Amino acid sequence: IFLPKLPGMSAINFASKRGAAKSVAALLEAGASPRSLHPRTNTTPLMFAVRQGASDVVELLLNADSGNVNDADDLGNTALAMCTVGGHVDIAKMLLDEFRLDVR
Repeated sequence: IFLPKLPGMSAINFASKRGAAKSVAALLEAGASPRSLHPRTNTTPLMFAVRQGASDVVELLLNADSGNVNDADDLGNTALAMCTVGGHVDIAKMLLDEFRLDVR
């Protein structure tokens, strides 16, 4: 599902960017991909949620597909890099402790 007024922005990316946990949960249940990439930046829903500090959305997305924690956007930034820049220590701890993030 893509949003016509936001070219390339999928509904799950938009909901994740807004920190809308109920919408993200509904979209995942309807079959939306937690690996949906923004076409210009290669940003995933997880990265959008991390930037917002939306830990509830991060948890939903990781439970749907924990394999995407090491994905990087077009600048090489991972979810961990994004949450440390944003000061979201709780999310960084979640990524490191619970999901065994590769910090190499």
